[in-house]
Amino acid sequence: MLVTVCVPVCFEFEFLKGTIREIQKNKHPEIDYEIIICDQTSPDMSEKIHELYKNEEDIKVVKVKRIDAGYPLDVAVRMAKGEYFCSLDVDAFPISNLWLYLPIKLIEKFGLSFIGKETRLHDHYSANLGPFFHLNNYFRISKTDIAKKISEDVGFIRPTNKSHAEIEYKNVEIPMFCDNGVIAQWYSDYINAGPKLSLTMNRIIGITPAMGVYGMVIDDLVFHMVFGQTKEEYGIGALGNDYAILNNEINQNGLTEDLVEKLLSLSTEELMNSRDDKNDIKFNNRILYKDGKEIHLDENHEITQYINQLRNER
Repeated sequence: MLVTVCVPVCFEFEFLKGTIREIQKNKHPEIDYEIIICDQTSPDMSEKIHELYKNEEDIKVVKVKRIDAGYPLDVAVRMAKGEYFCSLDVDAFPISNLWLYLPIKLIEKFGLSFIGKETRLHDHYSANLGPFFHLNNYFRISKTDIAKKISEDVGFIRPTNKSHAEIEYKNVEIPMFCDNGVIAQWYSDYINAGPKLSLTMNRIIGITPAMGVYGMVIDDLVFHMVFGQTKEEYGIGALGNDYAILNNEINQNGLTEDLVEKLLSLSTEELMNSRDDKNDIKFNNRILYKDGKEIHLDENHEITQYINQLRNER
């Protein structure tokens, strides 16, 4: 089965090399890749990226105008050849060869439209848009046909940025005030594309007084760095000197194999369970969004049992 994986990159050349390495390393025998690197970097960095991957048959490098975080998805999905489409931030990387296989099996068995991780953005916008469920761009999977329709109709781009795009969108009346990807996720529920599943954040590394985290493990499938926040109460400064040193090491050396092992060894369930905001913990369980309702999955739910079955078969 062919899966198109879209990896947008703006600045992080050293991180990109590590992310692509981990994608290729964690390949399931039943999954083939078409990796589309959406290159939004400077000309000198662009040259390095093209030179590095020019002989890789499963990797395409596409120069993309830097507009916002959603626009590269619009570019990539329209050229995608895979049956499934996955968006993966350059500061996220797979940690298991089930990272695509397991979500795809869930989509096929339960008729899901999207699988990823919610960030409660739908709570922020629901007063104006009505009920919907938002899964973030940093790791999200769907059938390509669904993602392509949404892109062509309304786009993953921020609505106010469409005039800067170099591709066309259909003339669909939509609200114009939303963040990147929000309208796309709202639209998928508006057209009843199907239920959605949010995976759990089951391990974290680094926690700030304001409940920001340095990085997180998504359902033992993907690790995502969350060190981009600039506010002091969320950012690296609030985590202490050890994390400042670690961050400098990542920025200087990129995502080396040693750093991957270090990040994973520092990520713990104990830190996750120590958080004071129990309501926030609740929302980090797996959530099925179906018929306008959020269902928090327990160990007896059929989806949970199927996930366990797939992992036991590994």
